[in-house]
Amino acid sequence: KPRLTTGPQGMLLVQRYTAPDIVGTGGQLEAAGSRTEVVALPPRYDDRKGALDVRLDPSLAAGMQDGLRYLKHFPYECSEQIVSKFLPNVLTYRALTQLGIRNDELAAELPSLVKEALDKLYVRQHADGGWGWWSAGESNPPISAYVVFAMNKALENGFQVNGESFERGLKYLRGQLLPVDSIASYREANLQAFILYVLTDAPGNAGKFTEQVDDLFLNREKLSHFGKAFLAMTIGRANPQDESLKTLLSDLQNSAILSATGAHWEERDYDRWAMNTDTRSTAIILSALTRLDPNNALNPNVVRWLMVARKDGIWETTQETGWALMALTDWMLVTGELKGEYDYSVSLNGQERLSGAVDQTTIREQARLTIQVADLLKD
Repeated sequence: KPRLTTGPQGMLLVQRYTAPDIVGTGGQLEAAGSRTEVVALPPRYDDRKGALDVRLDPSLAAGMQDGLRYLKHFPYECSEQIVSKFLPNVLTYRALTQLGIRNDELAAELPSLVKEALDKLYVRQHADGGWGWWSAGESNPPISAYVVFAMNKALENGFQVNGESFERGLKYLRGQLLPVDSIASYREANLQAFILYVLTDAPGNAGKFTEQVDDLFLNREKLSHFGKAFLAMTIGRANPQDESLKTLLSDLQNSAILSATGAHWEERDYDRWAMNTDTRSTAIILSALTRLDPNNALNPNVVRWLMVARKDGIWETTQETGWALMALTDWMLVTGELKGEYDYSVSLNGQERLSGAVDQTTIREQARLTIQVADLLKD
């Protein structure tokens, strides 16, 4: 018995080496019925650790709560994170309002949240009209486009935005547009698609920049999947009947990867400067499909994949979380799913463990059930 110990009766603790194994799945019930999930335990496991966690989301609005809280309380504040803190909350509030759902807490705190974020962004704006990651350093075109996009969404939803700052940001972005024959990489092509998407979203700009849009479409082989999605949304905003939309949507449909967990996209080259990942691409493409092809049978499978891709209710980065929340908000508006009304129950080994009722007053409340591994096989 050593003199300095942490175990009972002066003994030395001996720990067993273990490796965590995490398995997740997800699905949806579109009509009355039941779904059975089989939980298969490995031949050897430590029954002192681990649990089965069941999460029931009566609606996407319920499933998005963790992500919204994660962004709002994110501890760091580069320019991208300042935007991601308030932008999804603004769009979620708009969706809830349009669907007739009151959220008094969000309504009360959103004005101060947006004002505080915008004030920080005004201070960080550079002399050329753009924004960088931080106050110091050069302006960064992807970050600047993301800031201007957020300012415009705040304007659309009735929040006050400094007009001079907004116009200087738009001017900076116009200066970042390149002749298509000078675009040498997929990164530059993706950036052009995003900038055009943001510029044409600004008041009075829908239908403008047609020459740059047409040139980029003719050179679409340079674009990543998410770049094609931005270009498709830009074209669809100006002319929903444009024939080039069919080509872009067909390209996206044919490149989708189908699996047991849903549908998603994987990029051939990863655009790190755009903070892109496969999850972010999938979310942006879902926004495009929701707006341009809402009846596509692929859409529910993309939603399912995004929900399964979460880890404890959130996605891996602020960009993934922000774009996923925005895409799911678009889908929520199309489906009108916040009008659900039903009873539910969850049973394990024939024993009911969780039950409840869902209506418009509880449609955004998540239900969770946790059972320790040691209790799974009892009786």
